[in-house]
Amino acid sequence: MVLDSLKTALSNRNILVLSVSVSFLMLSFSLYQSFWPLYLLEQGLNVELVALLSVIGMSSRLLAQLPGGILADRIGRKKALLIAAPLFVIQPIIYMFATSWEHFVIGQIFGASLSLATPAYNAVVLESLPNEQRGLGYGAFRMIMNMTRIFAGIGGVLIDILGLSQGINLFLMIQIIVSIAFFLIIGLFLKETLSEHLTEKKTFVESIREILPEYKRNMLHLQTASSLSQFALNLINPFIVIYVIKNIGLSYTEWGLLLSIQTVITIITAIPGGMIADKFDRRYCIIFARAMVPLTNLSYIFLKSFYPILIIRVLAGIGAGLGGGAYGFLGGPAWQSLLADSVTKKKRGRIMGLMGTLTGITNLPAAPVGAYMWENYFPELTFYLSMIIGTLALPIIYFFVKEPRNQKRSNIDRIS
Repeated sequence: MVLDSLKTALSNRNILVLSVSVSFLMLSFSLYQSFWPLYLLEQGLNVELVALLSVIGMSSRLLAQLPGGILADRIGRKKALLIAAPLFVIQPIIYMFATSWEHFVIGQIFGASLSLATPAYNAVVLESLPNEQRGLGYGAFRMIMNMTRIFAGIGGVLIDILGLSQGINLFLMIQIIVSIAFFLIIGLFLKETLSEHLTEKKTFVESIREILPEYKRNMLHLQTASSLSQFALNLINPFIVIYVIKNIGLSYTEWGLLLSIQTVITIITAIPGGMIADKFDRRYCIIFARAMVPLTNLSYIFLKSFYPILIIRVLAGIGAGLGGGAYGFLGGPAWQSLLADSVTKKKRGRIMGLMGTLTGITNLPAAPVGAYMWENYFPELTFYLSMIIGTLALPIIYFFVKEPRNQKRSNIDRIS
């Protein structure tokens, strides 16, 4: 059953093209991203500057969502991707020749180019399949996208062998090559999903004004839950690798292996997660997955060795696979298909972009607050605060977010 459904989803050309191209792009990032804060410390930066760079990077990526969404609705999904893709090459080049923290700031800003493309490729995936297969299709996309990240553990092994600086430079060169390949694959093989008569010709202000009436009820509650979850995640995310390497004592190889195992679990559960999202109330998948954020983050305080942490990473992988967006505001099958059903196709790119932008604005203080508590009090305080804030998102999803499919059924029943 699962294999037949997977085969059906992957028979769609666009999903296959994006799954392959985006997965290798994500691999090139994941080889070094987990160790990036330690690399910055080795370059002479302190924890406060690491937090500052995290804020700039995250905010730039999220703020780019809205322009990316407008671009995708205005000129089409494929053209938006082709405009963003060449910018992917610039960031690793800047990092390779960086000699001060200001250079890293510039690199982080150019990293927003990936988010400029995100509304476009998410819209392509969601628009390439019938409504009843959106969860499955997005699950297949996430499964393949995560598959190459299994090899992220190689990053830790190579860093242990080559050293932190040489290993990171090698991964940056790989990112340049993969980014060029991404541009070529999209240009040659991706098919546009937005018909010409649906593309937007309005000004920036008109485009935003048009989507504001739809940004209410479900979207407002989804936005609140997304902002709370991401604030909790960003409080501690820049510092987790520092904590597990320096405070717990894991090696680079062990941390990379943990991330790879989590990815395997995510892959295994992604397709079942998509199928569940197509048949049942998606809120429950989202709640379970987002509950993994405070649970996983808090566990590092009490679990001081490899195998107990492994159990927690397995749970995190299940949550990510089921698709509630536990480890990213973009979410998985349940989150994305519910979001898609809550908005119209013509406005989908802009609304997804607006959600990313507002999430970025509300998350600006997260990393600096985490760094302040880390430096002036004790690291564990950051974990506790992250747990409290992350948990606040769960009742909002349960009590206020509505399942669009249930509303449609109610309307049909009333008509009957």
